[in-house]
Parts: sequence; C-alpha cells; structure tokens
Amino acid sequence: MYQLLIVDDEEDIRRGMARGIPWNEWGFEVAGQAENGEEAVRIIGEKHPDVVLSDIRMPKMDGIELMQYLHENNPEIKIIILSGYNDVEYLNMAIRNQVTEYLLKPTDIDEFETLFHRLKEKLDEEGIRRRELESLKVSAMQNKELSYARVLSNLLDGYVGGEEEYGWKEEMEDAGMNFDCCMMAVLDAQPVGNGERDDHYQLKQRIIRYCNSREMVWEKHFFLNRDRKVVGIITLKDGSDGELEAIGRCIKEIQGEIGDIYGLALLAGLSGLCSSEEKLPEIYGNTGKHVSSMAPDLSAGQKKTGMLVTSIREYLDREYCSNLVSLEATAEQFRKNPAYISKVFKKETGFNFSDYITQKRMAHSKLLLRDMSLKIYEIAEMTGYADASNFIKVFKKHCGMSPNEYRGLHN
Repeated sequence: MYQLLIVDDEEDIRRGMARGIPWNEWGFEVAGQAENGEEAVRIIGEKHPDVVLSDIRMPKMDGIELMQYLHENNPEIKIIILSGYNDVEYLNMAIRNQVTEYLLKPTDIDEFETLFHRLKEKLDEEGIRRRELESLKVSAMQNKELSYARVLSNLLDGYVGGEEEYGWKEEMEDAGMNFDCCMMAVLDAQPVGNGERDDHYQLKQRIIRYCNSREMVWEKHFFLNRDRKVVGIITLKDGSDGELEAIGRCIKEIQGEIGDIYGLALLAGLSGLCSSEEKLPEIYGNTGKHVSSMAPDLSAGQKKTGMLVTSIREYLDREYCSNLVSLEATAEQFRKNPAYISKVFKKETGFNFSDYITQKRMAHSKLLLRDMSLKIYEIAEMTGYADASNFIKVFKKHCGMSPNEYRGLHN
C-alpha cells in the first residue's frame, strides 16, 4: 500500500475524505491528516508518505508554501493540490513546483479514482526502476570487489599484469587503499567440535562478507587468495603502536564473533607495518606460514584431545554467564590439570581460555544492552561479572567504548 497524507484546515473535509473514499481498493492507505502545512511537514518527517493531497488556503503554512517545501526537500513525494480557486497564478506555482495534479473543487469520486489509479501505476513503475537501479549498483559493487581482489591477489604473488597493468594503483587509492601505510591480516578457518563443516570455499566467502561489512575505523579489503586463505589489507591512519594494537584487538574480536556464528576456530595472523606494495609478497609469505603453523593437528593421536576440548566448549557455552566459571573450576570439572586444559584449548580452538569466555560474555552483553529496561549492574550479573565496575572495564577494553556509549550508539 502507498501512504497518503491529507492536508486541509477543515476537519469535516479531512475526515470525510479519509473515511468516505475507498483508498485501500485503489492501493493507498491514509497515513495521517494535517490541518495546515506546518503540521504536514512534521508528519512527513515521521511517516514519509508517498503522496500528499493538500488544500491551498490554510493558516500558518498554506498549500503553496507546502508544495515549495516538498519540491526543495522531498521531491520524490507526489503532490496533488485540491483547490476551489481556478487561478492562473496558483496553476503556474503548481507547475513550477512539479505538482503531480491540480484539481478543482468539487471533485467527484470517478475523477479521484481515475487519478489515483494512474498515480499508482506511476509509483509502481518508479519502484521497478528504483529496484533495477539498486540491482545494478550491487552488481557494479560486486564487480569492483572482484577487481580489487584480483589486483590484490596478483600483488601478493609479486606482479600486476594483464588488464591491471595500467592504473591499478590509482584504482586502489580511489577505493581508500594506501600501500605506504598498511598492514595485513591472514585468516584461515578450522571447524571445531560439532561446528559447521560445509564447503570450505563457501564458508570462507561468508567470512569475507562478514569482515568487509563489519564496521571498522580503518579502510579495509578482505578477499580470498589463490591458496584459499582469507587476506585483509588494512589501511592505517598513522601506523602508531597504539593503532597497531587497536587493529589487533579488532581482529581478535572478529575471531570470537565468527567462532560464535559459524562454530569454528578462526586462525589469524597479523603482520607488522607495511610501507610499500613491493613488500606485500614477503609479508604475506611470513604471515601465511605463521597461520598455517597454528592449524590444529587432527591426526588419530589428537582426536581424543579434540573430543575433550569439544566437551569443554559445550560446558563453557552453557555456563559462561556464571561468575563461578574459571580455568581452575573447569579443570576440576573435567579432572585435568589447569595448565593442560589451557594448553589443549588454545591448540584446538585458537583461543586463549579466558579470551574465549570473555568473547562469549561480551557478545551476550551487547545483546542485553539493547534492552533499555536493564541496568548496567544487572547486565554485569547476567553475563558472569559479580562486580559491575569490572564488567565496565572489560567491556571498554574489548569494545573500545563503555557499555553506556555502546547502548547510545545502538538504541
């Protein structure tokens, strides 16, 4: 249904038009009524109607001023003027402000029906064109991403040739990439326990989409390299130690989030500062080897350990909201040495034991913060923190902002 706003200073006329005309049968719905232009502007800001049906002469802000406002601020809204004055000046004003239709009172129901059927067809056609344009934009963006991935993959192999030989650097700079001050993240996925084990290519494409869509303060491009590793080139602002540490924390958060979503250990390696595209192959070689060395050994001798870690993960996934959960308590639960639990958990999942619990708690707390009825200390208790100040400290360290700041951004 298209949304219609009726504007007239006479209440009986407004109500009569809203109730006495079969708008729904014509594909429209009355979204609101206003007695003057000022009230109409307020309702337009709240409800964003598709069509405004307005009288001319009204107090405070008349129909002429209203159509001028819409022409300047909401040109997509269709305007129908319903006037009792066959005035050439009014008609000229309507033409200048691209009014869809200028009707003279009295208007019979058949004339209204013909007009609104024609208007619905026009809105339908515009909607189709808009969707086609959006589809073209998405396709163009996908083609650009493929082009960027091809160029970056060639750079990691030490060359740029073929179609990319000309202008590739300018193209990448236009996309926000600066190879004079960047760093590289190399990611690889290892399913854990009963986690998802579907086609690795599809899984890594999901990881790429997740990383590229995730909000970061740095320009970044993640892509799948020829050796099936996910690679991210991240453009830095100043290359300071603080910035490198912040990116490290961000990649660690991504590890935890993807682990929660897809049930896998995301192995990650982060390079140091890169100051030239010529250094990318060497940096990728070193960082990629580091990530490969982190992959868990799934030989027969390791399967028993893998089963233990799967059980520990399931236990932690159930109990992480309890403030009694700790490495020592978990070791006691499974009758193992705490140091052994810590070592095998890290080896099998890629996560430090405490980091895994913290990531689970932070993910849960972010969901709870969207509920404005919950106090911060209540959220702390619900996510395993007996002390609210400790919760706030941990949240700020991992999320880069306080719980209240996060709540303000997401509500």
